[in-house]
Amino acid sequence: GRLALELIALLKNSALSLKTLDLSDNDLDFEGYVFTDVLLKNTTLRELNLSGNKFDPQMIDSILEGLLCSGHACGLSFLRFERNYPLLNNGQVAKLERFEHRSRSIDLDRFISLKERLKNRVNIEEGRPVQGWNLDNDEDTWFSQESSRSESLRAGIPNESSLTPAQAPKGENMITVLFSAPLVFKDDKNKYRPFAKLDFDMERELLWQCLKEASHDIELSFDNATHNRLLAAMTKRCSCLHYSGHGHENYLPLEDGKGGPHWFETKKLKELIDQGGGAPFKFVFVSACHSGLAGETFASAGVPHVVCCKQESELKDTAALAFTRQFYLSLAVGNTVKDSFEQGCKAVQATPNLRNAEREMKKFVLLPKDGNHDVPVFNARPLLEWPHRQLSRLKSMRKGLSTKGLNRSRSLYFGGARSSELSVRNMLQEDASPSPPQFFMGREVDMYHVLGLILTERLVSVIGNPGVGRSSLVCAICHYINERASTIAKVERIFFIKTKQTRGKDRCRLLILSLINKLVEAGKASQPSQMNDLDMEDLSDHVCRALKNVKALIVFDRTELLQEDETRDFLQFLNLLFLETRTVRVLLTARNRLGRPSLGGVTERHHNLGGLSFEYTVRLFAHLSPHLHTNADRANFFNRLRGRDIGQVELKADDAGLSERTKKLFEVLGNGMPAQTEQAAYSIPEAEVDTLGS
Repeated sequence: GRLALELIALLKNSALSLKTLDLSDNDLDFEGYVFTDVLLKNTTLRELNLSGNKFDPQMIDSILEGLLCSGHACGLSFLRFERNYPLLNNGQVAKLERFEHRSRSIDLDRFISLKERLKNRVNIEEGRPVQGWNLDNDEDTWFSQESSRSESLRAGIPNESSLTPAQAPKGENMITVLFSAPLVFKDDKNKYRPFAKLDFDMERELLWQCLKEASHDIELSFDNATHNRLLAAMTKRCSCLHYSGHGHENYLPLEDGKGGPHWFETKKLKELIDQGGGAPFKFVFVSACHSGLAGETFASAGVPHVVCCKQESELKDTAALAFTRQFYLSLAVGNTVKDSFEQGCKAVQATPNLRNAEREMKKFVLLPKDGNHDVPVFNARPLLEWPHRQLSRLKSMRKGLSTKGLNRSRSLYFGGARSSELSVRNMLQEDASPSPPQFFMGREVDMYHVLGLILTERLVSVIGNPGVGRSSLVCAICHYINERASTIAKVERIFFIKTKQTRGKDRCRLLILSLINKLVEAGKASQPSQMNDLDMEDLSDHVCRALKNVKALIVFDRTELLQEDETRDFLQFLNLLFLETRTVRVLLTARNRLGRPSLGGVTERHHNLGGLSFEYTVRLFAHLSPHLHTNADRANFFNRLRGRDIGQVELKADDAGLSERTKKLFEVLGNGMPAQTEQAAYSIPEAEVDTLGS
């Protein structure tokens, strides 16, 4: 304890020039104001560990408040009070986090500024830019190897300050992820069938977390898997292409930009690569079942490293996610493809509750089989934080951007030294529409037809009875459109307006006011002065001027709530909107059609939304029932209710050919109306659920 006090006294005015000091587990309990004064006058200490001591709350408050309130920043970047007795309270933890965040931001700002100056320094004798530097010899030294390291850097990863400022070649450390999720396909009888839904959100989050944990300067972009976006990825010649979608023995299923599939033959894939002058990728990951042929095609076209699934195999989601996470984490930190592949396989083997883990592991294939995979794909420098933030660039961006007004980007791009964290977690604009229900299912064919109408018409109505799922359907369509900025160019902004059940107020006026507020938030309109005093004509003019040159989709939900006079005003508004704009589209939900032959020269097209099929009625009930807890419980329930007549599952409640047994079950489960099915799921007791269909 006495030695610790003497060391602290020597810290004042940087007498020892220490960069790291560990005083943990010394039972220290000295005065806070004395210690704060010492820290503020020290310019060399970067990391101080005070864990495991007995500082009282007043002393800790004194230190933290003194550091936060100081007019100048000390050199300290890492301060630890772990295992203190008593433990830090929530307020103290928040203060500590604020102090460290401020200190590191200042450090990083200085580092970037210094790095830019040193980067431009020229070696006169050799006539070329300096390729390295020693910050400790610069007069503005501030960022030592110890001060900048994070927990991950302590494991031996070099510090940013020791790395060369030379930029990697274009595409050198870049991952392009292409997701393919068409809604429907046609079977051999020319009937539309839904594609199984893939969990892209989980895979996208997994890839994000892998790179965040690896914390290396690797760029990551997400886009939709269409023919044009595949060509764009080839043109960029990125290090890694990751395709995620449905598998097929002879095709790479892409999207056609309209909700359907583009069956891209694997042999054409090789021709495409050959025409481009050789393999554009160092590495390709085909995340799909039956992807062996696609993988072989990439490999035969010259891609040196390809990971895929055996041709005859289907992957379990759990195994695929476990492999992908460990593989990319290993690859991103600089390990070889071979080592990363082996790490991924071991992760599958070790996955808990995965049946036949050994068999699942053997479904993954590394191609070409005789290739040299004992090489890394990435040569990226480590970062203190991924995605790397260039503060100077962020400051300039913040002056002209508001997150409320972000447009849908051509593709989602983040990570690396040239990006920020604005809208990086998903591909949606900030306020596109409410999210569809968690267990939204069985509507892929309806979504496809409504999407087709939206892309070809300007006024579309989804017609159906309340409770059939009209709002959920249009919400799902909005999200589907919004995730495809690079392929659905006819819609750049989405504004979702919900009709409210209010008494004594003009609902139509409230709709227009709500739209104006959203336009203001998006930066598309200014707030009109004395807006509440303006009449409907003035409000309509304001909206039309704001949307004059905007490719917008406006959704008006539950318009049947408008009264007769309100409906008349609403139709006049739509008439003016279509007359004054050329690229605005309107999507309505209602019980009935508008019943007008034309509004502003635009004809209404409608889609009748019926109930769910028997299959999806049962599946929805199984997911909502509090008495069915596991996937096995839900599968057994579905098989029991389906019975032996498999043909019944595709029928709806009003279809001919419905058996008496299916009719009775339909009635119990809500007749295909999602709202009624939800009510039944929560009201039917467990004993009755266990005997249904028996």
